[in-house]
Amino acid sequence: MCGFVGFIACESVGDQEQFFVSVVDRMMHAIAHRGFDGDGRFASKDARVFLGHKRLAIVNKHASGIQPMTTPDGRFTIIFNGEIYNYQLLMPEIIQQGYKINSGTDTEVLLLGFACWGIDFIQKLRGMFSFVVWDAVHKKAYLIKDQFGIKPLYFAQIQHNGVQGVLFASELKALIASGLIEKKINYAVLSAYVRYGFVKAPETIIKGVRSVEPATIVEFSDRQFHYKKFWTISSVRVQDRWKDFQECVSAVKEKFQQVVGQYSAAAVDLGVFLSAGIDSTLLLAMLTRVCNKKVSTFSLGFSSPFKGLTDESAIARQTAQKYGSNHYEIQVDGAYARSAFTQFIQAIDQPSGDGFNTFMISQLAGQHTPVVFSGIGGDELFLGYRYFNELLKRSRLYTLPGFNGFSWMAKYVADQFSFAKAVFSRFGVGFLAHGAVDGEDLYLAYRSVPNYLKLSELLSFDVRSKSIMNFSSKDLSLERIFAQEDDFLNAFSKAELDWYVPGVLLQDTDAVSMAWTIETRVPFLDIDFVELVLSMPSSYKKWVGQPFNKPLLVEGFKDFFPTDVLTGSKKGFEMPLGFWLKDNFKDRIQVLKDASWVDKSKVEALCQKVHVDPREYRDLWLLVVLANWAEHNGIEF
Repeated sequence: MCGFVGFIACESVGDQEQFFVSVVDRMMHAIAHRGFDGDGRFASKDARVFLGHKRLAIVNKHASGIQPMTTPDGRFTIIFNGEIYNYQLLMPEIIQQGYKINSGTDTEVLLLGFACWGIDFIQKLRGMFSFVVWDAVHKKAYLIKDQFGIKPLYFAQIQHNGVQGVLFASELKALIASGLIEKKINYAVLSAYVRYGFVKAPETIIKGVRSVEPATIVEFSDRQFHYKKFWTISSVRVQDRWKDFQECVSAVKEKFQQVVGQYSAAAVDLGVFLSAGIDSTLLLAMLTRVCNKKVSTFSLGFSSPFKGLTDESAIARQTAQKYGSNHYEIQVDGAYARSAFTQFIQAIDQPSGDGFNTFMISQLAGQHTPVVFSGIGGDELFLGYRYFNELLKRSRLYTLPGFNGFSWMAKYVADQFSFAKAVFSRFGVGFLAHGAVDGEDLYLAYRSVPNYLKLSELLSFDVRSKSIMNFSSKDLSLERIFAQEDDFLNAFSKAELDWYVPGVLLQDTDAVSMAWTIETRVPFLDIDFVELVLSMPSSYKKWVGQPFNKPLLVEGFKDFFPTDVLTGSKKGFEMPLGFWLKDNFKDRIQVLKDASWVDKSKVEALCQKVHVDPREYRDLWLLVVLANWAEHNGIEF
């Protein structure tokens, strides 16, 4: 687990070599937090390739594992960020090809595997990874990211003083630190940000900077970029072989035990982000059984004047006691949140409506362990979110005569009377607020920030016109998922794994956990495990009257769960940010009010709305994060 930076020129940089060495140095400094176990640098003899690497050694701290790493013949050079969990199983295949493995690291296995089989070797990998390989013979660079985008990789084509090439890094802030990109907002994603609360790859918030998409190979040669997908979630289909629920339960149990065992094989201290939920509880229970020493657990609690927000720290504490973990928790209030906010803005790579809670708990975890397990992916795979219950009802009502017409009437009522949406949601028919839309449009409606059209109007006229002109709500990957998947609920599961998980959860988690030099492992997103679960029909994952949430996962591990966890309803983690905003964030809100790209009168009205009802904070929070992030990074609108 590490971070890397680099620049690859289209031809020799000549007498500017020292300049580009200094560029790499600046970029390395910007990601120093990603690893303190060693620095590595590489400059090619032809003065075309300049690479830098920060090392966080988890599995093997030996000096032979230092990157960048080059094959014995000098052809391939790699810089790599991530963990390959099956690298030891791949070693014999590489040795059979005549290579000698010296360092015993997953980096060397990855490099030599690439030398043996080229990009096809990616199909053999299980883990999280982003890496860049330079082929000195064919003068090509390959930028590659794992199937879910767990590990980030940003790049930009630049031209400086007659030199052209590609600049890349594990964090966007490193590209900013290079001094070679324009610090200008990307209008093409601004409306998407205010609608969904994040920026999805391949776009970024900065004009001209791209993010490698999940499961993608970007080949750079002859001043051209070529893109290739090596896996798509839409290609995973439900299989007829699953005839029995208990058969599926057994398969899920066996595979997940295998995955957790492999992900925890390294002899290091391990931790778990622990809530009152099923996923993190299961991870703690299994790790306790696998490891020969105590696991550390980390929880976040808060007090809230609104009873709809539940502090789960007490249940998490009881779970920790049951499994004898070294348990640590923080109780967050408005003053604590405000003090953490400045560091949060410095940590995130792109503005986001999420990730603040993970940042604070990562700060706690970073004081005790280098590796933390997270339950990201569990809700998406096993249909755990509350809105899946609504979708189940909708799929049954959809076939009734006149349902479409009734849906549009319900949407009209919801648009005219704000309380109607709350009523629909309370009775488990929140989909009525979105009308008769289906597939991709319904998914995006669920994932939209409430009242996003009004939020767009908060931008100044000039910025709003530019952003709306460049905005498209269509997503080709989502279109493909809903066109090819016949299982209604599984289609939404795939959409979450393709869209929300990489764009929000993983992007934020990497940035905020690595800010505290923590490696976050996500076993629910093991590629083999994901393909197994997606091959099973949704009728085994969600049904009316099911005994507990996520039955396909829970059934095989029922004895692992405390009663409060097993019988508790799915709540989702939400802090009382609105109350904290109005009481503790006045100076950070002022940064937004002073911004030239907003309509000041409407921002003021938005602030007044939060003072009246602090639960209506999401649109204000998005803009406060964006304004403070832009100010910190010097981004022009």
